[in-house]
Amino acid sequence: MSVEPIAPDGELLAVQLDAYRVEAALIGSSVIPALRDTLDSLVAAGLSWSGVRDGAGLLGAVGIAVRADAVDIDRLVVAPRAFRRGVGTALVRHVLAHADRDVTVSTGQANTPARALYERCGFAVERHMEVEPGLWVTDYRRLLRRGAPLGGARERALGERARTDPGDGIRGRAADHQTHRLEQRQHRELGPQQ
Repeated sequence: MSVEPIAPDGELLAVQLDAYRVEAALIGSSVIPALRDTLDSLVAAGLSWSGVRDGAGLLGAVGIAVRADAVDIDRLVVAPRAFRRGVGTALVRHVLAHADRDVTVSTGQANTPARALYERCGFAVERHMEVEPGLWVTDYRRLLRRGAPLGGARERALGERARTDPGDGIRGRAADHQTHRLEQRQHRELGPQQ
């Protein structure tokens, strides 16, 4: 399965919305911020994307933010038609193979398939947190085991837009989920703050 850099576009947005609708049903909540994305907000998120395709189109994608202390898997989306075909695993392993620092990710606490995937890939639970009333997430971290500094071929492998992000606002997950969600809400309502 070949993982290649991709740009955010309408096809990615459609896969993301389909994937997060399934997660919303699994966790019993539609308060997932990515469900409200538009193409403009998807592009504005500033994530570096990689994806897997077949002859019929995009099977799945991973969007990352490279921060000073970790590579954050901000979004991992798999088209429902590609569930249980190893697409999510291939995307996570791609990030792990190219990361030069710890890798972090969050998912709905009730999203058993995603949690099983991250745990199979060596992620350890850092904490469980209620980020919205009734919406619990689990934060994971995978400690660095191997990798080379991002740059050149490694950076291109993670996506053309890979860059270090100190966590300034919408790009990069804030240390505290509640702060991050507030920043996302402000970004959607007010636009990027300078």
